Amino acid sequence: MFSQVLNPLRGPLTGQGAAVSGEVVLWNVADRTERTRLRVTDSGVYRVVLSPDGDQVVTTDLDPGGGLAAWDAAGGNPRWRGGPGTSELAYRPSGDLLASADADNVVRLRDPATGQVVDEATAHEDLVTGMAFSMDGSRLATGDLVGEIVVRDLPGSRELVRVRPTGAAISGVSLNEDGTRLVTASLDGMVRYWDVDTGLELFARDNSEDPATAVSHLPGDGIVVTGHVSGRLRVTVVGSWESNVLGTARGVGGVRALASSPSTGAVVWAGGTGDAVVHDHQGTVLLGHEGAAGCVDFDPTGTTLATTAGDARVRVWDHATGRRTGAVDLGPSARPHCVAVDPGGRRLATGGTDRALRLWELDSGEQLAEITLPLEESTAEPAHTPGEPAVLRFRPDGRAVHTALAQFEVAEPDEAEPGVLTWYPDTGALRAHDVRGTTGALDLHPWGTLLAVGRLDGTIALLESGTGERRGDLGEAAVSQSGVVGTSLVSTLRFSPDGTLLAATRADDRVSVWDWGRGELVHELATSAGARATAFSPDGSLLAVGGVDAVIRLWRTDTWEPYAVLDRHDAAVNDLAFSPDGRTLASTSDDGRVLLWPTSVDQATERLCSTVVDAQFGSDWRRWFPDLDDTPC
Repeated sequence: MFSQVLNPLRGPLTGQGAAVSGEVVLWNVADRTERTRLRVTDSGVYRVVLSPDGDQVVTTDLDPGGGLAAWDAAGGNPRWRGGPGTSELAYRPSGDLLASADADNVVRLRDPATGQVVDEATAHEDLVTGMAFSMDGSRLATGDLVGEIVVRDLPGSRELVRVRPTGAAISGVSLNEDGTRLVTASLDGMVRYWDVDTGLELFARDNSEDPATAVSHLPGDGIVVTGHVSGRLRVTVVGSWESNVLGTARGVGGVRALASSPSTGAVVWAGGTGDAVVHDHQGTVLLGHEGAAGCVDFDPTGTTLATTAGDARVRVWDHATGRRTGAVDLGPSARPHCVAVDPGGRRLATGGTDRALRLWELDSGEQLAEITLPLEESTAEPAHTPGEPAVLRFRPDGRAVHTALAQFEVAEPDEAEPGVLTWYPDTGALRAHDVRGTTGALDLHPWGTLLAVGRLDGTIALLESGTGERRGDLGEAAVSQSGVVGTSLVSTLRFSPDGTLLAATRADDRVSVWDWGRGELVHELATSAGARATAFSPDGSLLAVGGVDAVIRLWRTDTWEPYAVLDRHDAAVNDLAFSPDGRTLASTSDDGRVLLWPTSVDQATERLCSTVVDAQFGSDWRRWFPDLDDTPC
């Protein structure tokens, strides 16, 4: 597989692949079905591009007697042919110009309908190895085998930039939407970000241990996707260089080619096996977590969320844009297990591996208070076992923080130290409540009056949040004869927004839903593997459950019937949180990603309508959604 692109104006509609077999295959990304197969040459196809309207395919092949050619995308009939030796091709997004890098190393602009040259844009010293238009079509960037990079203004082909930072071959170039920023990759491992108007290099990163072989911009300021020799595909924020791996291409040579949809952020890439992969994360990805992403919490307005990861940093994000707005560092000796935003939206509480609770100013990141828990490290820690995030809960007035301690190493749970603590940051007071053998699972009733605490024997302790007075237990004890943790231990707890229900995930893959006031088990949900995170939607109509199988399942709470399955994570799901308006579900995972999922029907419809084209798929709406009276787009 040498090349593939997405229809640039309509999102992930059509992709195409080219191979040494001499065939070009066009397929519908929406349903992964083959659309057209073109027999181009008896030798290999070197480059292939699809016109923005999906009507025409242009190829250049490896046959000495062949060369540049245009084809009818529907029927595969040839439309026109050009000369041999073209190394790069690019359509202007408006579809009115085709750029080709020809055998004499000159970049020419052609009329796509006839193939006739209308202008000569750029002369290079050596073979052109990268080419891209800006999304608005106003500029064209090219790079070559000796490392020279040129950007020209269109129309008129006025040269804006010509630089040669090193002698290393350029492996990819990409302009942002208005052509003011350029990202380049070269085979010496350098990824550079340029200001086109000034010609200045703004940022550079050395990836010499895994050089980038292809690069493309994603929607958003300074967000790029790069394919690498190792086969990894990375999404990166330029400047901070925070990144996440989207996937890995198979076969020798790593990522051979990639392209992204500027409207939806969908990415298609290919490796040495000839397989093409389409990745559409169906929501926002928060980038830059080191190791597993642990806990997540929204502020009361839903404009900000905070996340933890495998390093010493808690990151703060803008919900609307997915950009990081701040961070707090616990220091070199601590890793944050849990995080909570206070009800006023001004402060942040964290608990870490150093057994310290800290309070921070959300906007400035300034530490306001700290207390170290007076317990032995081997018997108690404000966290679950690795990969199972602990919990912090603010009291509704914001004056107290509740937490439960994991005591998995205790042979006799009832002989453990008290495992539930309440911290009063303004006074520095710390109160221990007499609940022992705790798992770290805890939740606070929406009214702030009751705590639910998970125990190693599978029971749930209920106690007054202020006094610690025991109100009772839910469930039956199930500790093994040896006194070690049973398979029914409670790993997470969540009250419903109206406070009537309590959902508990267990080590035996069950999710138990209790009417805690009556002490009755309302329902049990079976999950396929290791439920470890739950969240109720703000209106209480949905319950989301995430597990070690990397899948998030949603159930309706009125009927307990399945509602949706979300499966874009690549590893275990650690935590879930709905935004206050219920329109977003945030999930964290061992894959290092935090995903923001749109949950409303209107959002899903808007996304689907921006992805498919009604002229082509309108007749399929009835098949997809037979209950709809009218097609949504």
